[in-house]
Amino acid sequence: MAEKKSDSRRSTPEVASRTSRKRRADSSDEEPKANSSNMNAKRQSLSTSRGDEKFQKIKLVEELVTEITKHPDSSAFLTPVSKRQAPDYYDIIKNPMDLSTIRSNLNNFQYKMASEIIEHIRLMLRNCAQYNHSNSEEFKMGTRLSRFFEKKLKDLKLETNTEENKPQGNKRPKRK
Repeated sequence: MAEKKSDSRRSTPEVASRTSRKRRADSSDEEPKANSSNMNAKRQSLSTSRGDEKFQKIKLVEELVTEITKHPDSSAFLTPVSKRQAPDYYDIIKNPMDLSTIRSNLNNFQYKMASEIIEHIRLMLRNCAQYNHSNSEEFKMGTRLSRFFEKKLKDLKLETNTEENKPQGNKRPKRK
């Protein structure tokens, strides 16, 4: 006849009391967690509705960055200006900006608001106008790209075109 072995998994009174205390602690936590999660869900839905508008604007401007990148006049703005191309550029332009930097910032979630992206695009175009002479091809490309950008912003109802956003450049007085 085989002997019956004792079950080593049997709980001792000490283990049983720890287990029951844990069960009681778990069950007492359930109700507040449910209430807490309901409140958090309500808060989240309120903030999400506000956040959705910001997110939607960022997405619209991100799509606009893609359109600008594909624009025929964007070639001068796709990458940072190299010192080889323009040795004095960084002496004149203190805050350089280009489309690859903007795209990188977008990919790394550096922008909290659409207006930050818009401001970087305008900075890029202002830098072009500041550095290049008004009769240069780069200045003309920047002017056309600026018009395109401001029109798209107006069409998307993100911002209106203002005089300060238009490139000024190194204009010469008109001859009579």
